[in-house]
Amino acid sequence: MNELNQEIFADWLQHPVTEALRKVLQKWRNERKDAWERGDALAQGQAVYPLLNAAAVGECSAFKQVEELDLEKLKGELEDD
Repeated sequence: MNELNQEIFADWLQHPVTEALRKVLQKWRNERKDAWERGDALAQGQAVYPLLNAAAVGECSAFKQVEELDLEKLKGELEDD
């Protein structure tokens, strides 16, 4: 694999597939937040609400991490392996 650098990362960010993926992630995150705001999880009942709420928070957090990925974070994650 080529050494990752700022130029390669910038090219990747500007690639049409990457731009589309980031838009989809943002859309999914916004949809999840909107569902939470509407109280959709509450409609499922109090017993499952904490689980659905935690799942929504986890999904939004994961989407946000990918949306905000930068070169240093990517390199750090790859070094951890």
